[in-house]
Amino acid sequence: DARWSDLEHAWPDGARRLHEPLNLAYTVQCHSRSNRLVVIDSVDGWLSNWLHPAPGDWAINKPTGLVSWAPVASFLIALQEATGPLLLITSEAAVPVGGTDGANRRAARMQGWLNQALARRCQRVTQVTAGLPRVLKGGR
Repeated sequence: DARWSDLEHAWPDGARRLHEPLNLAYTVQCHSRSNRLVVIDSVDGWLSNWLHPAPGDWAINKPTGLVSWAPVASFLIALQEATGPLLLITSEAAVPVGGTDGANRRAARMQGWLNQALARRCQRVTQVTAGLPRVLKGGR
């Protein structure tokens, strides 16, 4: 949509922005190429889609109160096997945005765990707060 147009123009040539709410592992496998940057924005939105599926998605991921780790494991494997550069954008998991009930605390814990798992696999990790980048891993 229009609000993303400025951001898309800032990406390097060949970068792809795709909308994939559930099957992110397959998307990475299909689009990762040595000469193409794949931007994944937002990892936390994808995780939220699995934790809180929309009614139309229940056929894919029925809300049972239990969380399947299969999509997360598949995504992490796809990242390991990616042949090209990836830019992962995710949110800080320290404070649940929607309150402090059990579901939001669980989502924040899962987001924190996923962020740590991603950081272990990434060559470079940069935290951006208020537009200020801070390299946490893999400096220049």
